[in-house]
Amino acid sequence: STKIELEKTYSGFISHKNDIDYYEFNIYVKGSYRLFVSGVNKITLNVLAADQSGREIISSSSSRPGESVNLLNNFEKGTYQMKIFQTADDTANPNELYRLKISSE
Repeated sequence: STKIELEKTYSGFISHKNDIDYYEFNIYVKGSYRLFVSGVNKITLNVLAADQSGREIISSSSSRPGESVNLLNNFEKGTYQMKIFQTADDTANPNELYRLKISSE
């Protein structure tokens, strides 16, 4: 997984149908955080965050291809994993980047 920092914008792309991008981030202060992933044409994005033991904390999908995913959740201090992937029946779009940002509320 790629380690990322809060309040910074990162980009990635879904290169094929089975591509899953993994990220790791740390929460240093318990509180409310927003996980935002911009939409990609032709792809319905799925975003999932889990704690260190792999227990899912929050997940969501864009309701249609090209739509962003915007999650708001309370997080305890700790290290979390996030994965971004597409719905299996979508066509991959390796030429368009998504943008990812985690920010405190």
